[in-house]
Amino acid sequence: MVDANKLKEKIQKKGLTEAKIAEMLGVKNHVFHNKLNGIGKCFTIKEVDKLVQILRLEGNEAERIFFAK
Repeated sequence: MVDANKLKEKIQKKGLTEAKIAEMLGVKNHVFHNKLNGIGKCFTIKEVDKLVQILRLEGNEAERIFFAK
């Protein structure tokens, strides 16, 4: 389960928006918004990998965000 609050925080700290992240991932805004908020489909491994790169997540940050309990 994705920790949406931590992910949103990281996006804001990088000065990005959900719309910009969606564009960088190659998905529509509503698709990213839904995945971020646990509605419908989950992020794919490819999307998670790209998010880790975009947000420059280090150490176990990605694990804490994308594999939250």
